[in-house]
Amino acid sequence: MEKLKDHFGIKIATDVRDYTIKDRNYLVELIREHKVILWTKQVLSAHELVLFSEIFGETWHNHDGGILSKNGELLATHHETNKITRVSNMNNGVLGSGVVGWHSDISHKPWTTAGGTLPCRALYCVKTPSDQKICTSWFDQQWLYDNISEHLRIKIEKLVVRFKSVYPVGWEDNTVPFILRDPVSGRKSISLSKIFFENFVGMSKDESQNINDELFATAVLEENVIRHEWSEGDLIICNNYTTAHKRDGIQSKQERTLWRTTFQ
Repeated sequence: MEKLKDHFGIKIATDVRDYTIKDRNYLVELIREHKVILWTKQVLSAHELVLFSEIFGETWHNHDGGILSKNGELLATHHETNKITRVSNMNNGVLGSGVVGWHSDISHKPWTTAGGTLPCRALYCVKTPSDQKICTSWFDQQWLYDNISEHLRIKIEKLVVRFKSVYPVGWEDNTVPFILRDPVSGRKSISLSKIFFENFVGMSKDESQNINDELFATAVLEENVIRHEWSEGDLIICNNYTTAHKRDGIQSKQERTLWRTTFQ
C-alpha cells in the first residue's frame, strides 16, 4: 500500500476482480480507516464494477424513473443500467463539463435504505481526454474536526445544517446534524459543503456563512487535500461520511466519463 496523504488515502496494487464476499470485512475496514482508496490499471465491465461494489453492502438503484433513467444511464437495455450513473461531459452524462464545488454527497442527498444511509461511492474512469488532465479532490472531515480551535469546535457541536439542491431533482432540501460520529471508532467529522450549503437552522445566512468560511480555511490546507488526476482504468472508492470532494471543470471537447456506484 502507498499513502496518498499522511492521515488519509491509500493506493493499492491489486486487481479488484480478485475480491470476493469473503473480503468484505477487510474492505470495509480499509474504507473506514483510510476514507479514499485508489486502484489503477483496472479493466472492468459494468457488471464487474457492480459486483465489486456489492461486496461492501447494499448498492443503490433507481425505482422511480429519476435521475438515472433521465440522463445518467448506460444503454437502456444494459443489465446494470439502474445501478450505474454515467458521469460524463458527453452523451447525456450527469454533471456535464462545469466545475463541481466542494460537497459531501451523504450530506445533501437524502438517500436512505432499510439499513440506513448509503455513504460510499466507487468512481471508475472509463474515458479521459488526451488534451487535459481532469482532477477530483478530497479533504478529510475527521481531520478537520480534530484540527480546528476548541472555541470553534464548541460553537458548531450542536448545529443542524440545511442543504439545498442547486439542480432539479426529486427533493429540494435536506437537514442533517453538522457533526457526525463514526459508530465504531467514535471519531467525529463535519458535514462541511460549499455548493449545497444553505444555512444552519435557527441562524442567519450571514452568520452561517461566516462559520462555514472559517471551517473551509482549515479544511483545504494542502496537508488535508488529495488531488487526483484521472487516467483510464483508475478506480476510487470514497467514504462520504468522512470526506468532501470537488471536481475541476472540463475544457476539452473530448469525452471524460466515469461510471459511478453508490453503496452502503
